[in-house]
Amino acid sequence: MEQMNTRFLPGDKVTVLPYSEISAKFVRGCKLPSGCMFPNVMKDYCEKDYIVKAVRAYCEELGFYALCTSQGELVEWSFTDEMLEDIASVSPGTFVDGGILFDDIMNFGE
Repeated sequence: MEQMNTRFLPGDKVTVLPYSEISAKFVRGCKLPSGCMFPNVMKDYCEKDYIVKAVRAYCEELGFYALCTSQGELVEWSFTDEMLEDIASVSPGTFVDGGILFDDIMNFGE
């Protein structure tokens, strides 16, 4: 079995791309090059920040991401790499998945 090629891991902070960027990639209807769909009902998630909760395999080489809000609420839809961008840096004092302070993670073991 081939290894999934994914950009993000559980705990990573991501932003769903603006709809204009996602729709520019459409190859037919609301289908993306990977074969995944981005229906109109998913527009509500665009340009918002989430935390990767889990990565699920699809067709062995493609990963779907389960996302949650900073309050831990799971998002109804799954997303792929072509729908997301990473949030470049997490500033000190920012809460990450599970309510742990980023500062605490960086200072672990000190």
